[in-house]
Amino acid sequence: MLRYTLYVALILLVLAGAGGLFTFDLWKAHVWEALGLETASEPEPPHDHSHAETVRLSPQARANLGLRIEPLKLSNYWRTLQMPGAIIDRPGESDRGVPAPVAGVVIQLFARQGDQVRPGDPLLVLRLTSEALQNSQTELLKLTKELEINKAEIARYSSPDLKAINPGRLIELEYQRRRLEAGIYAQRQDLAARGLSPEQIEQVAAGQFLREMIVPAPGQPSLAEPPVYDVEELRVKLGDQVQAGDTLCILADHRLLYVEGRALAQEIGLLEEVARERRLVRVEMLTGPTSGQEKSFVELPIHFIANKLDAQSHSLRFYLLLPNVPLNDSEAKTIPTAGTTAVRNGPVPHVLWRYRPGQQVRLFVPVEEFRDKFVLPAAAVIREGSEAYVFRANGDLLERRRVHVLYQDRITAVLEPETSEVSIGNYVAANAAAALNRALKAQMEGEGHGHHHDH
Repeated sequence: MLRYTLYVALILLVLAGAGGLFTFDLWKAHVWEALGLETASEPEPPHDHSHAETVRLSPQARANLGLRIEPLKLSNYWRTLQMPGAIIDRPGESDRGVPAPVAGVVIQLFARQGDQVRPGDPLLVLRLTSEALQNSQTELLKLTKELEINKAEIARYSSPDLKAINPGRLIELEYQRRRLEAGIYAQRQDLAARGLSPEQIEQVAAGQFLREMIVPAPGQPSLAEPPVYDVEELRVKLGDQVQAGDTLCILADHRLLYVEGRALAQEIGLLEEVARERRLVRVEMLTGPTSGQEKSFVELPIHFIANKLDAQSHSLRFYLLLPNVPLNDSEAKTIPTAGTTAVRNGPVPHVLWRYRPGQQVRLFVPVEEFRDKFVLPAAAVIREGSEAYVFRANGDLLERRRVHVLYQDRITAVLEPETSEVSIGNYVAANAAAALNRALKAQMEGEGHGHHHDH
C-alpha cells in the first residue's frame, strides 16, 4: 500500500512540473511582481520596410510611362494667383475701315473676305460718279492750259520792243501767272485729298481724265516689315453705289494684340504691386492652335490696369501687350506685295497667326517668392492623406521618400529641402509619381506586404 502511494505522488509531481512549464508565461509575471522584481520584455525583431518602399520597373514600363529622371537642385519660384482672361483686339488699332475716297460704283473686286493683303495691294475698283471730282479734274486742266498761254504771253512781252511799247502788260501777266499757279496748287491738293496719286494728278493735268479708281490697302508699302492685313469684312458687292466716306471693307492688323485679364476686387492690391514691380505674368493658352503645347506659354508685364470695376462681375480688368508671330515664319514671306490685278489671279498664301482674338487664356500672376527650394513638376509628387512623396532613383530601383510640400498647383510643386527625405544631387522621377505609387502598392500586395503595424 505504501509503495502504491509513492507511485501516485511521483506521477502527480511530474504532471505539476510539466503544467507549470507550459504555463510559465502566464504566471511568471505575477510571481515576479510578488517578489518585487521587474520583467524584461523581449524586443520584437525590426521590420524591414525598405523593400516595401521600393519599386523596380522594367525598361518597357519606364518607356511606357515616359519616365524622366532629373537631379534635385535649389532654385527660386514665385507663387501665383490664377486669373481668367482672353486675347482681344486692341480697340481702335487692330481693326481699320477702308473708306471710299470718292463717290462711285463698284465694278471690280480684288480682295474678298478671308484674303490677306499688304499696304498698296489693290482692294477694288470704282467707276467714278462724283461731280465734284469731275469738276476738280476739269478745273485743273483748264488752269494748266491757261498757265501755258500765260507763260507764252510773258515770253512774248519780255522782248525789248513790246516791253518798251507796253510795260504795264508784263506786270499784269505776272500777276495772272501767280493767280493761275495758286489755283493749280489748290486743285492738285483737292485731287490728292480725294485719293489720287501724284502720277494720276499729272495725267489729269495732261488731259487724261480719271474715270476709274483702284482703292488700295492703306499704309506704306516701302516699310521694311509692312503689316499683313486680314480682310475681315467686305461691305460692298459688285454694282453697289457708294458715296465718299462709305466704308468699303474692314481690315484687321493682328501683329499686336491685348491679353485682357480679370481680377477679383480683393486681388487689386496684389495686382497693383505686380504692375508696379514689373513682374512678368505667365499666360497659358487654353484654346487655339498652340494650346497644350510647350509654346502655349508666354510671359508678359502688365501694360495697364483699368480704373473702373465691371458693374456686373465686380472684377477689375487689366491688359498685357501681346506681340504676335506667324505659326510658320516662311509663310509670312510668301504673300505677294505687287499692286496689280495679276496678284489675285491665283491662290493667295495665308499667314496663320499664333495668337488670335477670342482665345481663352489662364493668367498666373506672381505674388509670393520662394527662395532656395526644390522646384519640381506637380506630376513628380504623390499625396496620400497628410503625407507627400517623391520617388528617388537608386540604380534600377525607385525609392519612395517623404517630402515637405510648401506650395503646389496643377503645374508645379515647391519642396522644403531641410524637412524632406531627399537632398541636393539626388535624382528623382520628374513625372508619373501617381503611376509609380500604384505600381508600388501592387508590388506590396503581390509580395504579401499589405499588413499594418502600430509603431
